[in-house]
Amino acid sequence: MIFDELTLHNFGVFSGTHTLTLTPPASDRPVVLIGGLNGCGKTTLLDAIQLALFGSRARLAGRGRDGYERYLAGQIHRSCPAGEGAAVELEFRITREDRVIRIRVCRSWHVTGSGTAEKVRVLCDDNLAGVLAPDDALTADWADRVEAWVPARLAPLFFFDGEQIQALSDPAMAQQVLRTAIHGLLGVDLTDQLVADLKVVEARTRKRDQEVPPHVTTLKATRDADAVTAHAEHARASGAVKAAQARLTKAREDADKADEAYRIAGGDLWEQRRALEHALATAKDRIRQAEDDMREVITGGCAPLLLASELLAEVVERAEAETDGDRQRVLADALPERDRAVLAELAGNGLTRATLEQVRAVLDADTQARRESARSEAIVALSPYATAQARRLLDTELPVANKTVTGLVAAHTGLMEEASTLERRLASVPNPESIQQVADDRKQAHAAVEAATRELAQAEEDERRTARETERAERLRADAYKEYAEAWAGVEDARRILAYSKKSRETLAKYRTRLIQHHIGRIQGEVLACLRALLRKTDLVSDVTIDVETFAVTLQTRTGAGTRSLPAHKLSAGERELLAVSLLWGLARASRHQLPVVIDTPLARLDGPHRTHLIERYFPAAARQVLLLSTDKEITDAEVPLLAEHIGHTYQLEFDMATASTTIRTGYAWHAEEATHAR
Repeated sequence: MIFDELTLHNFGVFSGTHTLTLTPPASDRPVVLIGGLNGCGKTTLLDAIQLALFGSRARLAGRGRDGYERYLAGQIHRSCPAGEGAAVELEFRITREDRVIRIRVCRSWHVTGSGTAEKVRVLCDDNLAGVLAPDDALTADWADRVEAWVPARLAPLFFFDGEQIQALSDPAMAQQVLRTAIHGLLGVDLTDQLVADLKVVEARTRKRDQEVPPHVTTLKATRDADAVTAHAEHARASGAVKAAQARLTKAREDADKADEAYRIAGGDLWEQRRALEHALATAKDRIRQAEDDMREVITGGCAPLLLASELLAEVVERAEAETDGDRQRVLADALPERDRAVLAELAGNGLTRATLEQVRAVLDADTQARRESARSEAIVALSPYATAQARRLLDTELPVANKTVTGLVAAHTGLMEEASTLERRLASVPNPESIQQVADDRKQAHAAVEAATRELAQAEEDERRTARETERAERLRADAYKEYAEAWAGVEDARRILAYSKKSRETLAKYRTRLIQHHIGRIQGEVLACLRALLRKTDLVSDVTIDVETFAVTLQTRTGAGTRSLPAHKLSAGERELLAVSLLWGLARASRHQLPVVIDTPLARLDGPHRTHLIERYFPAAARQVLLLSTDKEITDAEVPLLAEHIGHTYQLEFDMATASTTIRTGYAWHAEEATHAR
């Protein structure tokens, strides 16, 4: 990973927008030297890098015990306009599978009425295509993705300050600091957190019941008894239903027998007596009405002529025949003229005389016959109007009258038959004395059926009620059993959790020890190599040992007889600081992560020779990129030449008391006239 650019906007002591270019111009010039007096914002730059990367998980020097939102609000420069807020942006490059990816993470925030609103936006330029574009997926998963590139637990090995070096150089504090660093390097801190979580789980589990609560057991027994009682009641009700069904069946059989006896005794006719009498009276009334209708039809209209309909038809036919005789006489008078015209025409057509004579004879005979028919004597003398009226009477009125009379006669006949039938049925109705006992027996039998039906309905309702009560009792028993099972499962879970949690803690303790033992040799080797590179006395330390339980550091030095222990407190203050730097350097190298190193005030307590070794041997080799945040008492103008060939960029932080703001200028010199090492 290489940091390319850091931008701050209204962050900390930096008012407005400030950008630092950090990209090393060459691989042999990895150092970015940033100078500033105390309070100018060196630590703010270190915090800005970590804040951009890790957000709320960052270990920030300026945070103290503040909550994350309160810290963000406090880092907005006091001159910032209301609502504008602050931001930090870090652009860097990583290499993954031979692909170089450029990423810019932008973290901004502002104060709202309800708190502090933070926004994270990540831009990506895959394989250095030349354009940074927003990457929504990377933004959404930023916390997980950055952890894969820059594990937050390793940040103290790469981003640290003089206080951390000082703590490692103090034998009383070094063990705990080294424990934390190695645990973070190997991920042991995760197992420690897991052990702590398991202890919390055990503490909570011990508060739970270790036996099934008595009230749960009592409830289970009560629900069992209630269910047994409910089943017994339901069985009783079911038996009552069967008995009621049997009684109803017997009552229905008796009622059927009573119905049959009642029918044989004429009960059906007895019940129909009044209806028959009423029907007979109605039929007689209808007969009288039909007779009245027939009299009215017969005495009025043309109905009486039906008796002489044949004679009337003959008269009409004779009258119509006389009309035809008149027409025959007129025709006979016109026939001679016709016969002469016909014979003349035939003669003109060349017929022989004999043939013409034959035709004449035929025509004369026809004419004579027609004249004789027309002279026949007339039988009836009717006018044409009378003849037409007689014909209408025969064809229309008399058929209608005939149909009406026929219908009335048929209806009267049917009514007479109906009345006769009703009289016969009334004659067969038994007398009241002979039917009364049979009717009473039948009524009692049907009353018994109704009573048995009501009894069965009541029994069935009782059966349904007991079924519901049984279902409810079973449901309550199931709930009680479930509660008992859950309580018992809880007891078993608690016992199992406690047992397995203890085994897990023991396993984690063994794993942690073996993990440290597995890697401690490599760590010790890296620390020894780094320490030898830094110490002025190259033969002072022959070996470095780190106790895997106490994390105490033991140095070995050669003597004429072999080696002996060299207690850390026997070292000078400067040598102890070099040991502390060696520990951080060695742990960083052991992590196998190629990350930039950012050091805030690294040379506070070193003497001249040790400072020179650190400047010449550590800073250029600490990482592929090294950011040094120095005061005027550490890397001075006189010491810059020792590092000059490895410096890629230099910056100076200058604080303005009037504006309470720091500005950044290019160059590194504590005296303006000596600013000759600007990059």
